Amino acid sequence: MPNEDTRMLKLAYQQMPYGIIILNQRNEIIFMNQMAEGIRGRSAQIIQGNNVLSCHPQKIKEVVARSLKALREEDPKNSNRMTIDKRNDKYYETNYIPIKNNNDSYLGSMLISKDITEQRKLEEKRLSHLKHFEEEADRLRAELQELFFSSLDSLIKTLEAKDKYTEGHSTRVADISRKIAQYSCDVSPQIDTIELASQFHDIGKVGIPESILNKPGKLNEEEFNYIKEHPILGEDILAPILKPKSIKPKPMKKVIRHHHERYDGRGYPDGLKEDEIPIGARILAIADSYDAMTTDRPYRNALTPRTALKEINSNLGTQFDPELGEIFLMLHDKGVIN
Repeated sequence: MPNEDTRMLKLAYQQMPYGIIILNQRNEIIFMNQMAEGIRGRSAQIIQGNNVLSCHPQKIKEVVARSLKALREEDPKNSNRMTIDKRNDKYYETNYIPIKNNNDSYLGSMLISKDITEQRKLEEKRLSHLKHFEEEADRLRAELQELFFSSLDSLIKTLEAKDKYTEGHSTRVADISRKIAQYSCDVSPQIDTIELASQFHDIGKVGIPESILNKPGKLNEEEFNYIKEHPILGEDILAPILKPKSIKPKPMKKVIRHHHERYDGRGYPDGLKEDEIPIGARILAIADSYDAMTTDRPYRNALTPRTALKEINSNLGTQFDPELGEIFLMLHDKGVIN
């Protein structure tokens, strides 16, 4: 190449808005433009002819050496890495590019460094804003969930004001349901949902006339049909407020809707049977029945736990899921449920 062309090429490299370093096969610096001098904080006159590793702190020499070795031996098109100049609060992205002849033989490498400080700081600013938005979303989500539980608590208090026999029932049923779920390997991910659904399973009774809820005698067919509506009413009441993502609204509503289904398909409201019934609803059916039997009701006095346990045992496979029923009986026998 004529000397004039070589001089022009060097001038072009000097005027490029990137830091450029050219290395020979031994990784010795044979050219370094002014931008690279500024980035490296070294004069070309001082370090030209030195191994490029001498321009890097000890802790990253191995990283640079691996990059250069890869260019020589693994034949990639290029590799890159980001460096931080803490002293000047700058960020640079450096591309390592192999230089080869027409025979594809390795002659050396070119390091092209680009100042990415502005983009990096914009990204950091964006991430900072994103973190702020996420924290704000978490705060609003927590407030919404608190409002959700407050709304449900209000509904429970409304129900207990109408029906004195339900006071404490939902809390006890939720406790029993959770214990059964904890011992059933099939429902571990659903434990919280099952407990929450159990807590509010009778919420639909707020729509049932008090004269029916508190009737001391046996219900007639029309009155019982009213009672059979409470799982559907409960599902409808909860639907508008089951919004927080952590609540898993669909499974919870299904548990509430189907907690009076029977294992043999003779329950209500949909006549589901066996595995058609959500497992949370099958658990709730056992817990609900046991607590109902062992507490006073308008139409009868409480049964003894022993009598209630016999009733549940005799209805395994008909009213109750037999496997879940056995878990309940085992937990009661061990004193986990009392």
